[in-house]
Amino acid sequence: YGETWKDVLGNKTLAQIVPGDIERYLAKRLVKVKPATTNRELAFLKRVFNVAIADGKTERNPVRLVKLRK
Repeated sequence: YGETWKDVLGNKTLAQIVPGDIERYLAKRLVKVKPATTNRELAFLKRVFNVAIADGKTERNPVRLVKLRK
């Protein structure tokens, strides 16, 4: 999942990533895969941000504002 998000977010820093970036990717992705796949990708990114917060690399997690798909 890391490679997927690296391709999607490009060279953006943690501070530059906004929920809209993530929502746009998920909307496009849902055309190709099932919602469960996008939920796994989203869960991975949420974890990455939570670890970054714990390590003091960022103070916010924009992914927490993005809802899982049903």
